Amino acid sequence: MIEFELLGKKYNAIDNCELSIYLNESCNADCCFCIAQMRYEDRAKAFKKSIIRSDAVYFEQLDKILSLIPQFIKSVTITGGEPCLNPRLPIVVAKMKEHGFTRICVTTNGSFLLRKEGNSNLLSVLIENGLTNLVLSRSSENEEINQKIMRFQYEACSNEDIREIIRISSSHGVNLRISGIFLKNGVNDLETLFSYVSHYSKMGCSDFRFRELMDNNESNMCNMEKIEFCAKERVLIHELIASALKDKRFFLKKKIEGKSFFNNYVFDIEGATLVLQEEDSEYVNDQRNNHNCIYGLVVHPNGDLSSSWADGDNVLLKYE
Repeated sequence: MIEFELLGKKYNAIDNCELSIYLNESCNADCCFCIAQMRYEDRAKAFKKSIIRSDAVYFEQLDKILSLIPQFIKSVTITGGEPCLNPRLPIVVAKMKEHGFTRICVTTNGSFLLRKEGNSNLLSVLIENGLTNLVLSRSSENEEINQKIMRFQYEACSNEDIREIIRISSSHGVNLRISGIFLKNGVNDLETLFSYVSHYSKMGCSDFRFRELMDNNESNMCNMEKIEFCAKERVLIHELIASALKDKRFFLKKKIEGKSFFNNYVFDIEGATLVLQEEDSEYVNDQRNNHNCIYGLVVHPNGDLSSSWADGDNVLLKYE
């Protein structure tokens, strides 16, 4: 644990505490398992965030918050929704660099990274502004299956788009990870997992992450479509991990426990790194019940700094 002070109050944080910038809730996809929405409803909250509408006021508040973030936090992730839909994103990335963050990551479905920005594209602008890491969400290498799961409403990210995103990222030294969820009608066993990793490895990606659907407090939730989908599609990852440990194609490099919401099994597959993340229920329950410890800091679109993904909960600095 690390003790830090914020506005005269003392807090304890986990060693690997990170900052997240929740930029917006809007998205061009409607994923059947939408983690952002389910995580929000899990706290009996409606997935509707208030926002600071003035760019000038938002950036002023963001600068204020960033100046207060303790120095031991050097990693920041900008997320949503789909953050690439927000025109503030390039400036937000630049401000992260300006305030000394050494790992600046954007999580995205990839749809708008190649969108024209002046004489360049959005991805190149983000890299120029300080982007160091990119996490690309993808449910299947098969575009038809991917569409059924992620349900893009417009401007879906294609495999050819991903090939170009990998090329640009690699040529500028940006660490790109492709991330997926185990689902019964998607990647659901070692064969479909190996096919997925092989497909994108051939495009030049060498870093992958897969996790299982997290448990949710369904009594708090109201989106029956997504609740039913998750219940029907859930794949138990411990069975896949047990199989991978016996499969010669999967070489276990290390196992990391007790440092996050997941136990991480790091495999090598033909030169690519694959991280399988199994929910650490003990850690999750501790986070839910231990209100004296900070597991992560979140800047919400309304200008609040919180230790919760649900704005209005555990607010450390309220925008007024």
